[in-house]
Amino acid sequence: MLADLRKDTQQIFQAGIKAADPYLAVKKYLQFDEGQLVCRLDLNDKAIVRKKQWQKFTLLPLVKRHVP
Repeated sequence: MLADLRKDTQQIFQAGIKAADPYLAVKKYLQFDEGQLVCRLDLNDKAIVRKKQWQKFTLLPLVKRHVP
């Protein structure tokens, strides 16, 4: 019972770490298509995007949480 609880807790923790991975978030939300940067605004609807040919852009991390 305790081993199962530890395993479940570890899986939940790992899923949280993966969800907060900035590299994976950028890969999910930003893509290039025919020289234009495509920003997905909703992962559940691929049609909701912002598309533009920017000369340059800055990517800023807004929140980074950790478990003490």
